[in-house]
Amino acid sequence: MIEIGDMSISAEDRVRAYGERLFGVPRSELVLQHLAGDASTRQYFRVFNNEASYIAAVYTEPLDAQAHPYCDVTRLLIRRGIPIPEILAISGEDGIVLQQDLGDLRLQDWLEGAGEEAKRDIYRQAIDIIFDIQAATGAAYEMGSIASKLAFDEAKLLWELRFFYDHYFGRYRSEVLAAGDKELIDAELVEIARELAARPRVLCHRDYHSRNLMLKDGRLFVIDHQDARMGPISYDLASLLYDPYATLRESLISDLYDYFVERLAARQNTSDNAPNRSTLLMVSGAAEAGMRAEARAETGAEAGKGIAAGFRVVDAGDCRFAEEDFRKEFDLMVAQRMLKAVGTYTYQKTICGNDIYLRYIKPAIDAALKAMRQLNRFPALQKAIQAELEAS
Repeated sequence: MIEIGDMSISAEDRVRAYGERLFGVPRSELVLQHLAGDASTRQYFRVFNNEASYIAAVYTEPLDAQAHPYCDVTRLLIRRGIPIPEILAISGEDGIVLQQDLGDLRLQDWLEGAGEEAKRDIYRQAIDIIFDIQAATGAAYEMGSIASKLAFDEAKLLWELRFFYDHYFGRYRSEVLAAGDKELIDAELVEIARELAARPRVLCHRDYHSRNLMLKDGRLFVIDHQDARMGPISYDLASLLYDPYATLRESLISDLYDYFVERLAARQNTSDNAPNRSTLLMVSGAAEAGMRAEARAETGAEAGKGIAAGFRVVDAGDCRFAEEDFRKEFDLMVAQRMLKAVGTYTYQKTICGNDIYLRYIKPAIDAALKAMRQLNRFPALQKAIQAELEAS
């Protein structure tokens, strides 16, 4: 007999043992379908019981249902009405989360047979969800969610960029740059991280792309949300529009960018007329004692939480929107996000022996270079990447 919490057995055996306890079906008769995962250590199974099916996410170790990031962020997003799979049952001892089955149709797959108008409509829905996620910023603080305690600060952004440098130039390209060139590039990476870290912050999904958006009954659902955290307003938009898994046409990207900006300006106007304190922006930077006291007096406990985390909590209406300023942030965010993606893809190849992401390196690199050229900045980084492209 398999004991509850026996982590020495396989993920499939754990699911079968849990299914037997949960459904009363002998484990040998339980029908499972092992699903392909992504770049994580989790395993996924579709579990069939009578006419119903469920998805079992199986972790490598036991989990605390109250504190685990996936469970925590799920509670937050469900409360705010974000379309995500519901958690149906949890076995913390077995490291299993049983959740709603959304089927197999990812946005990435749906795009293959879709026309431009259909793509435009579905991506506008995806952008609407970004705004819904951002509107949950205040709730994240009210609930004490782990997402309110994590942020794309300078250290995190820079770690990702240096991860790109090490795995793209070092391990994947086996390139040893001259010390002077390496110093120039690192200085530019610091610039990117520092400037993005100083931007206003909202709640971000953190991995918002076509592999993490599912379609069920014509409706978009969001998955893989456990890493949600505070970041620049443009973060999820950059991830969505320059998604290497999708490679949208530039005309469609431009149209969708304009749609986002129009909605952002409309949110600004709404905040100007009737401030909504459930929609909060986070302004980074060290706060002096006087500002801390002022912020606490204005917004009470929420401000206290924000200041404790190193941010000031302010209303959306207090942040003036300027499209030119936002465009610069967006291009900077595209550069950082795409370089980070290249770091992940090359890590998967060189460390994990996983070739599946190789085809996505080029579109990610192209998007990062385009953004840097748009900004007319980071010449050392551009030169080094271009040299690698020409040599490959």
